[in-house]
Amino acid sequence: METGWKKYWKLFQTTFVISACTFGGGAVIISMLQKEFVENCIG
Repeated sequence: METGWKKYWKLFQTTFVISACTFGGGAVIISMLQKEFVENCIG
């Protein structure tokens, strides 16, 4: 598991890419963030 600034950088990168490439508002972004963080970061 990553520690320190690397963890925050990964969080920033993931959130930035999803937000920049998504159309449809908050409901779409929230579901994509949940999928990304739960399936790829935890699982």
